[in-house]
Amino acid sequence: MSDIQQNSWSDNPNAPEIPHVVYLWEKVALATLFVSLMLYGERNHTSLLELNLFLLGTIIALFFKCMNALLSSVIHKREGVRWGLVSYTMVMFLVVTVVNAGSINLALISFIDNREFPGVQGSTLLQGPYGYTTSVYSKPLSIFPNVAALLNYWLADGLLVNPSFDPASAGA
Repeated sequence: MSDIQQNSWSDNPNAPEIPHVVYLWEKVALATLFVSLMLYGERNHTSLLELNLFLLGTIIALFFKCMNALLSSVIHKREGVRWGLVSYTMVMFLVVTVVNAGSINLALISFIDNREFPGVQGSTLLQGPYGYTTSVYSKPLSIFPNVAALLNYWLADGLLVNPSFDPASAGA
């Protein structure tokens, strides 16, 4: 089989010369690894990526615990449902989901589509997937998850603001 037939699935010069079926299986395998690490995790984390994905699974569990507590019938009977906190929690969870989806997408593109990345301007220091990730750091593919993460930090800090605080009476 010639190289043109093997690599006809991509016009990316950094793509590996593998059949399209192998390419699809690699994408599925890596995405499955990410999801399994998120949901089930491991006790011994061999990489920073595994640790981050395990923490994402913890975030998912905490979200459902928070929603359960906010919508609990015990609290609902006593104080009513605090729809502001429910919506705030949902927005924070959606934003962190966007952050992680963007990061996983960048990892898939870097490690599968651009594993043959030659480096920036012939530099031998940053070749392969890590070099590609560094080279697109100023592009929307990388900026969007970073901006969403910053927004999520602001939302988390916003929970610390006490709306009943009056600065005029604080000094008294």
